Amino acid sequence: MDIAGPQDSVADMELQVWHIDLDRTAGDLTDGLSTDEVSRAQRFIQERDRNRFVRARGAMRTILGNCLGVSAAELEFGLGEHGKPFIRRPESNLEFNLTHSRGMALLAVSETGPVGIDLECIRSRPSQLKIAQRLFPAGVYQILSALPADQLAAAFTERWTEFEARAKLHGAGIFSAKVEQDGVQTTHFSPQQGWIACTATLASIEVSMELQHFSFE
Repeated sequence: MDIAGPQDSVADMELQVWHIDLDRTAGDLTDGLSTDEVSRAQRFIQERDRNRFVRARGAMRTILGNCLGVSAAELEFGLGEHGKPFIRRPESNLEFNLTHSRGMALLAVSETGPVGIDLECIRSRPSQLKIAQRLFPAGVYQILSALPADQLAAAFTERWTEFEARAKLHGAGIFSAKVEQDGVQTTHFSPQQGWIACTATLASIEVSMELQHFSFE
C-alpha cells in the first residue's frame, strides 16, 4: 500500500484516512447527530469524554456527507451482520471505519472494498506478553517474547493494531476466527509521534492511501 499525495476524490485515491484532533476547540456539532448519538453522548460523565465523542461522530458525519454530497444530518447508519456500521441512506458503495484513542481519531474511507483501521498510543500494557500468547499466532508471540524490554511496548502495539484492524475489516470481534483470515493486507503508519495505526483491506485490491487532516473550522 503506497502513501499517495492529495487526490480529487475517494475513487481516485482508493483509500482516504482522516486524522481528527478530538481535543481541538469546535462549535456545536450536535445538530448533525442522530437522536441516538446525542443520547449516547449524554451518558458520558466526564465532559472531556462527551466532547470527544461528539467531535468524533460530528467529524465522521461531515466527512462522509461531503463524500456523498449530503449534509451530516441526512446520513443514516445501520449495523451489518457482525455489528459493523454502514451507510443505510443515501445508498452508496462507500465503506468506512472509525477508530479513536484518547484525543485522536482516524476515519478510513474507501469505495473499493471493506476497510478496518485501528489506532493506539505506544505504551506498556500490563500482561502484554500473556495477551500476545493468548491472542496472537505462536510465531508472533515468540518474536515479542525475545525482544528487549525497551522495544516490547512499540512492537506489541504494532501487532495489536494489526490484530484489531483485521477484526474490524468485516466487523468481527477480536476473538473471532476471522481475525487471522487469509486474503487480507495490512499497513502500519504513524499519524503522530508516539502513535501507531494500521489499516486492513482485501489483498485482492491494490490500494493507495492518502492521509488528510480534518478541520472543525
